[in-house]
Amino acid sequence: MKLTTLLPILTTLIPLAFAEDLQWCGEARFYPSKYSCFGTLLCPKTETGEATIACGTACYDAGTYYCDSNTHLQLITPDAAVQYCGTAPYRPGEYTCWNGNFLCPVLNGEATLACGGTACYNPREYNCVDGKLGTPAEVPPPPQPTCGGLYVWQKDDRFPQSRQPESDVRSDVKSDIMRSVEIDERTEADIPQQHADITYFCAASKCRPFNPPKMVRKSVLQLL
Repeated sequence: MKLTTLLPILTTLIPLAFAEDLQWCGEARFYPSKYSCFGTLLCPKTETGEATIACGTACYDAGTYYCDSNTHLQLITPDAAVQYCGTAPYRPGEYTCWNGNFLCPVLNGEATLACGGTACYNPREYNCVDGKLGTPAEVPPPPQPTCGGLYVWQKDDRFPQSRQPESDVRSDVKSDIMRSVEIDERTEADIPQQHADITYFCAASKCRPFNPPKMVRKSVLQLL
């Protein structure tokens, strides 16, 4: 198969392989890796995957606040009153109460969520769909910008620590297809540290570095 035919196929299939299914929450759709659904209320997850949970119409951090019996948020303090979940007493900041009768622990300041009224789960590792636990799909990172139909790295972080022949450089790749970098006779160890982060712009359908170091005559292009 020709390279010109293979590239569009790879560009199409790779995002599909990591696609995450949208779920419904009331009339809104959401990605389980980004939000949790409480009835019809969506509460966001942090960048590290920690879930915020619902209290009335608000979302809160279970390591800082708790939701009292009147669905009001209260700050967790050492003298916070014991709460009840059904007939079971619990301390705020140690458990959260679900559906008025089911306790799930707060671990290291992060809430575990209830699923189907029978299980508690870590939202970093699982999601709950229709009362059943499932492993959330990974959301792919934003695609690299294109230039003339080619995907390119925004930063050039491929300078090796010591001089390598071109054949070795070609074998050290992060994807199956790449173009090599050409430098002058000085070793890469002589390249100043500030040149390790070279950003690029697109001009005349070619990827060109901003303020390129003088010893670099051809920048790195990586293709999917």
